[in-house]
Amino acid sequence: MALLVHNKKLSPKYNPYFDINIKRDIAFGERGEEIIKLMLEDGQKIEVKTERDTWKRTGNFVIEYSYKGRPSGIAHTKADWWFHNFSFQGKLEFTLVFKTEELKERIVRLLAEDKIKVVAGGDNNNSGLYLIPISTLKE
Repeated sequence: MALLVHNKKLSPKYNPYFDINIKRDIAFGERGEEIIKLMLEDGQKIEVKTERDTWKRTGNFVIEYSYKGRPSGIAHTKADWWFHNFSFQGKLEFTLVFKTEELKERIVRLLAEDKIKVVAGGDNNNSGLYLIPISTLKE
């Protein structure tokens, strides 16, 4: 028998508290959908970066901040949103999405707490890179 929430013809185990939570959860989910739509609206700029397999071994993701001594990557972007893809063996595993300004603030804080390594990398070590432990995203 199908359970119908909208007219409360549920199973004999119907619990009105459950129904209240469902309504709240639906509203919460719809707000999440609105946020995604906002990211993709005209006028909203996004930056998309993709990590290859190395993150799986190191537990870090990389964000470039300079190239040949000039601001680049996170230091240069005009994007409102920063999308960071994580792929493994050519398959996308997940994507993290940040408001760019909040990501910049997080990087500043993590640098101050000595939780990010700053390294040279890329072609001929011309890029300034932040190595950010994925575990710090919970902080």
